[in-house]
Amino acid sequence: MIIRELKSQRIPGAKDKQAEVGRYYRRTLLNALGFDEKEFNKPLVAIVNGWNEISPGHFHLRAIADAVKQGVIEAGGHPAEFGAAGLCDGLSVGSLADRYSLPYRDVTALYIESMLEANLFDAAVFLPTCDKVVPSFLMAAAMVNIPSIFVTGGYMEPGLFYGKPAVMSDIVEGFGALEQGRISEAEFNYMLANTCCGPGACPLMGTASTVCSVAEGLGMTLPGNATIPATSSNLVKMAREAGRQVIKLLAEGLVPSKIMSIGAIENAIRLTLAIGGSTNLILHIGAIAHVLGYQIDLNLWDKLSQDTPLICKIKPSDPLKTMVDLSKAGGIQAVLKSLESKLHTDVLTVTGQTLRENLQNVYFKGNDVIRSINNPFSSEGGLAVLKGNLASEGAIVKQSAVPKEMMKFEAPAITFDSEEDAIEGLLSGKIKDGEIVILRYEGPKGGPGMRQLQFFMNILCGMKRETKVGLITDGRFSGTNWGLAIGHVCPEAMDGGAIALLKDGDRIKIDIPNREINVLLSDEELKDRARVWKRPVAKAKKGLLGLYGYMTSSAAKNGACMINY
Repeated sequence: MIIRELKSQRIPGAKDKQAEVGRYYRRTLLNALGFDEKEFNKPLVAIVNGWNEISPGHFHLRAIADAVKQGVIEAGGHPAEFGAAGLCDGLSVGSLADRYSLPYRDVTALYIESMLEANLFDAAVFLPTCDKVVPSFLMAAAMVNIPSIFVTGGYMEPGLFYGKPAVMSDIVEGFGALEQGRISEAEFNYMLANTCCGPGACPLMGTASTVCSVAEGLGMTLPGNATIPATSSNLVKMAREAGRQVIKLLAEGLVPSKIMSIGAIENAIRLTLAIGGSTNLILHIGAIAHVLGYQIDLNLWDKLSQDTPLICKIKPSDPLKTMVDLSKAGGIQAVLKSLESKLHTDVLTVTGQTLRENLQNVYFKGNDVIRSINNPFSSEGGLAVLKGNLASEGAIVKQSAVPKEMMKFEAPAITFDSEEDAIEGLLSGKIKDGEIVILRYEGPKGGPGMRQLQFFMNILCGMKRETKVGLITDGRFSGTNWGLAIGHVCPEAMDGGAIALLKDGDRIKIDIPNREINVLLSDEELKDRARVWKRPVAKAKKGLLGLYGYMTSSAAKNGACMINY
């Protein structure tokens, strides 16, 4: 295998003598790490590891990194690992600390960019698992644009509760049931002890499983990666193969920008829609596209949604099925095979082959988890973009998780300016059946950070009120949420959007089939309210949150990204 020029062997921007001195200087420093003469001339491969001891999705990645290193060495490269600790959203959700989650995505991408560029790596293998970590690493790979391959960390085995699969979001719904006296404290404690029992991504089609699926759909992982259990030896084998493969990518000059083309981005959108994926992917695919130089707007999402059938349903869209069932049904490769006629199959992947070539040997027969596009669960994708005078730039709903009787809903508004106040209103009985909860000032600028408002909907569903109460917010949701939960309302309240002007009792009309969301007020009334509205004082003025609130885009543009690319 011939690799003509290695980035690690030259000094960017330096002239001849300066470059020669720079190479010697670099060599003597690497000598301190035990590099010998042969290793100086090998490709230097970064192992970008999300491992840490606080995130269940990344806790097991030390062994996976070791397997990657074996593969790199076998193929003639020199691996060098550094950490970019993967964040677990679940550890902060439901608190103000979750405001750091979305900013983490952007600053971690920038940190990885600086490490890869400053250390002159020739190639990279990325090891992420969770919600913001996979998109962050994909953004970094796109920005640096050296040969790269991803190994996502696999899914956590689900627990069991009365014979039904249990995942972490069931805990919050269980709390709602406990509050109503429908389960006992002993039953609730059993759920706590037997739901999350090992490492990996949450085993439903939440944000983590969706982003891992999208990494595979983009062509940045080896086929089959997204649906391997975290504790399976198959993940170790795949990691070793990824280490070998990245050296081939280096020899071929196959870089992320050649793989994550606009066609691949559209494939990722269709995949998200077909599997009932998380609404957060609108932000993440938008941000990945942004750093690649593409502008993906909500109109494209809605256009593709109306032409992409929903062919896969697991939790939260189907309460009895998890990632275990998706894996047994053929995984993401089977989903892509079913969708093949609607995809750009000429796009390249990290196998060195096109998507069409990868799918040639995939066998698929429709089943109760993954259906043929001729027999879908729904003729439209799992996500829908709504517009109207309440969201002139758009709002997002996971329509695959909305009860049928709530697809059209008209009700009076009850307004709250934080999730904490809304949950208190729910538990105290202030929120009545037949109302639409307005939860505002939780957007990218208003939060700041656009934290995910998971707990309100989880508790509501646990109280069995998901067919009686809806929620509209400029914040976002967990991929685990279900019910009438409309998020990403733009313009957000902090920008003076219509959501900031609502009062208790204003009638809201939601029509998901016709993609409409409106407050039943005249234009004149909204203009009068806008004239007297005053922008609140920013909740954070310093540190990361202050910076993010100042620099971020809207949720409708570039994925609420603070990176100017």
